[in-house]
Amino acid sequence: MKKVYEIKETFSKIEKWDEVKPSDIEKRILENLKNGYMVCWLCNEVLFGRVREGKIEFYHELQSDFPKYLLRIRAFNSQKEIHIWKSQGQFKGRIREDKDIEAGDGETLKKVEYIEAHQIMYGNGKNVRKINEEFYEIYDSRGIKYILPSELIRENILSKDSYFVLVTRNYIDYNEIGQAGFIDSRFVKIEHKEGES
Repeated sequence: MKKVYEIKETFSKIEKWDEVKPSDIEKRILENLKNGYMVCWLCNEVLFGRVREGKIEFYHELQSDFPKYLLRIRAFNSQKEIHIWKSQGQFKGRIREDKDIEAGDGETLKKVEYIEAHQIMYGNGKNVRKINEEFYEIYDSRGIKYILPSELIRENILSKDSYFVLVTRNYIDYNEIGQAGFIDSRFVKIEHKEGES
């Protein structure tokens, strides 16, 4: 029997940015996320990286004109996500942060319902190549490849059947007649799991 998604609750807050200057993208991320991971969609590739101790790291140095080709960034950890995207030639953004308990210190948190989804990524644990101590390349037979930070790779299951999963949190709200729908989603984590996908 197929597993049905479980609806859960959390307390969440959102801060929206109507405009993010290209020169401020890195600053906005580092001001709001000290440790986590990033996915960047560019015109010609998708980059995975990390935010570690207030520094953004990819497997190679980014070009100075990086924002020119940037379409979307999701920088995230298990508690929050910074989402920046290009819309009509300008960048916009938002931060969504979840807390399991109601905050006292005057924070504006809203109780929300969500489901967690596990989205299987391309490639598997048998098709992995170590680039250096910090990053691994994952690829599949169709030529799709991406590079993940090394701490996301469980080396003890690389030669076995294993796969990678992007965990997302999908938020639910209700309209005036009570019909439910998804209003937002955020990346939570990337997992390396044993077994066949």
